[in-house]
Amino acid sequence: MTFHRFRTALTLAVLAMLTAASGCREAPPVLKVGCQGEIVYLQSIEIAIEAIERSGSPVQVEVVTDETYGWTPSEVVRLTTDLFLAPDVLAVIGFTSSDASLAAARILNRHGVPLIIPTATSPKLVKTGQWAFRLCPNDELQACFLADTAWNRFKARRCAMIFQNNDYGRGLAGLFRDEFTNRGGEITFAAMAGTGFTRQYVLQIYFQGIVESAPDLLILICQPQQAARVKELLDRDHIDLPLLASDSMGTLHALSSSAEALDGLPLALIYHPDVPYPGDNGFAALFREKTGKAPSYQSALAFDALMLLHQAVLEGARTREDIREYLASLVDGQPPYQGVAGPITFNESQEMVRMPRLGRISAGELVLVPDEEEMGR
Repeated sequence: MTFHRFRTALTLAVLAMLTAASGCREAPPVLKVGCQGEIVYLQSIEIAIEAIERSGSPVQVEVVTDETYGWTPSEVVRLTTDLFLAPDVLAVIGFTSSDASLAAARILNRHGVPLIIPTATSPKLVKTGQWAFRLCPNDELQACFLADTAWNRFKARRCAMIFQNNDYGRGLAGLFRDEFTNRGGEITFAAMAGTGFTRQYVLQIYFQGIVESAPDLLILICQPQQAARVKELLDRDHIDLPLLASDSMGTLHALSSSAEALDGLPLALIYHPDVPYPGDNGFAALFREKTGKAPSYQSALAFDALMLLHQAVLEGARTREDIREYLASLVDGQPPYQGVAGPITFNESQEMVRMPRLGRISAGELVLVPDEEEMGR
């Protein structure tokens, strides 16, 4: 088992001031956090720790994470049991997918460990117990956003769908179908993008079905590589079919080599650094300076997750129960925590209510689409 440990360090001057003020040598509070996520999570965690150090905080922060970035439920169970149930781990940040988050949340709930979920969107997470808090909109909100965008901005009345064969893809596709048909729309074709989707003969069958169903708009709830293959076929045959993608393509890390092929693709964005919030505090600029890239929604929400836990300890939380109580206190009507991705409060399901925005992939970057811009053909 290999894992990293990051710790904040108190300067001797700060320790001296604390000792003089208290008249004793009380140990500084320690916040030990487990974290599972890709490199975009870990980059933001390091930036958050640097921000805590610069603030002169008396809190010592230690983050334990696993290098394997396990995604499958069995790997998540191993990681959660081996590392994150240690008695000194006060909370966990993760996981990067809905499947992984569901597996982890059930374990952590049984053991009373607070879990902050930055990016997993499955509505099933609300049924995992009172210890999981989500910072991103769930798929019900995103389905509503996609349906509204398709209906009002694209003027689409007939939609085809390609969706990923996992909890995220199947769930969001079903919710979009309900939302769109409730508005009077029709789903003309739906294809599940499994492991063989990008094989030429399989893709050609799906592509033919999409074209023959004559949709006004194609909804993509899949991975960038799968979306890129579909777009290549549309371009090859000079078929003018507008596309709209879910947030699964909302990170440049995920896009990687597919960014050029998907240039111009509209998509749902949970966060964009050009939307300023009081809590940003220079995070976007610092992230770009450190990494050479703009922060994604994963990056921003991972940063917010650790800073939120740090705030809990600053306000007196010393146990898992204390941290859960602090998070649960962030409800409508109470002062929110000011995060870089917006003010944080939780609803009765312990979720953030954030409506996505419409963005576009442009020259390898994610840009906002102006509200007044017309979409479609």
